[in-house]
Amino acid sequence: MKPLLRGVTFTRDNFWSVVSGNTTYLCIPIKVPSHYRKGKQTECQIIFNYGRSKIRRMNRFLPGQTVYVREPIHIQFRKTDDPGRRYDTRVVYRYNLKKSSCGNYTPWIDGAHMRVEFSRVFLSVIETRIKRIKDLTYADAFCLGFKDIKSFVRQWDRKHGDNQFSDNPWVYIVRFKVQRTNKISNSRIRLMTDGYE
Repeated sequence: MKPLLRGVTFTRDNFWSVVSGNTTYLCIPIKVPSHYRKGKQTECQIIFNYGRSKIRRMNRFLPGQTVYVREPIHIQFRKTDDPGRRYDTRVVYRYNLKKSSCGNYTPWIDGAHMRVEFSRVFLSVIETRIKRIKDLTYADAFCLGFKDIKSFVRQWDRKHGDNQFSDNPWVYIVRFKVQRTNKISNSRIRLMTDGYE
C-alpha cells in the first residue's frame, strides 16, 4: 500500500531557506498526552515509545517518505480560443511575489489548504531522530537554517510560547533532501513561477 503523501507548511523566509538548501532539518516538538503512561517507565522511555509509535501511526516523517511543501497560492481561470479547452488555469505562488504586490491577486488560498498537485517542492525524508532540544549542536542549528544556537533559541521561544527552550523539551529532528520541480500532475494547469529558477 502506497503511503499517504503529507504536507508541511513554512513561512516565506523558511520556504526560501529550504529551497536554497540552507535548511535541511526540521525540528518538531513532541507533545505527549498526560494520560499516556505505561507501567513504571522513565520519562525517556515514555517519550521514545510514544514518539516512535506516533510516527508509525500517523505514517509521517518515516525514512524514505516524501512530504510535499504547502504554500499560499492564487488560481486564475482565463477563457481561451481553443474549442477543446475553454479555460486556461494558472497558479500564482505568493512567495514569488513582493509583499507589496500580493494585493493584486485575490483571493489567496492558505497553504494549509493547498492540494498536493499544486506543490512544486517535495522533501524526501532521510532520517528522523528523537532528542532533547538542548542537545542540539551548532551543526544542527546551522542545518535548521540558523547562524548559531542563540538565533535558534530566540525563534523557538517566539514560536512555541508554551514549550520554551529553557524547559528542554523532547523534539523530532527530521533530516531531508529537497526535490524541486516545476511539474504538477494536471497537464491543464500552468505554473506562474516568476522568480523561481
